[in-house]
Amino acid sequence: VLALVLVMLSGTVKNILPKQQGYNYMQEAVAWVDQYNAKKLAVFYDDTRMRFYAEQPVTYDQIKQETRFNSLLQDNSWGKYEFIVLSHEKKNPNYIMNAKKNLANYDEMIRFYDAKKRKFIIVYKKKA
Repeated sequence: VLALVLVMLSGTVKNILPKQQGYNYMQEAVAWVDQYNAKKLAVFYDDTRMRFYAEQPVTYDQIKQETRFNSLLQDNSWGKYEFIVLSHEKKNPNYIMNAKKNLANYDEMIRFYDAKKRKFIIVYKKKA
């Protein structure tokens, strides 16, 4: 019984303590785009959770982010977006290289890292 109380207490303390830098990195990325997109121009998010935070239509499919981005390139609709926001993992460097290669008309603006620096989001903005 004492062990159970200690486990429950440690969970409560963990929830009360401040979160580490990067804990809300997806929300931070969406907030940054909102701040710098005052005209509310089109934004492409490759991640369902970021679309939810951005209050965009959310599809609850299991399509991988990379597949979403590749379909955007194939149908040649990427040019209509002012911002392209892509989520990456360090274990998949091909996705990053593919994005850089295909987004020549976009500048990388900022990166947002998760708390463990394994996942990150890159925000690209169309060149003027």
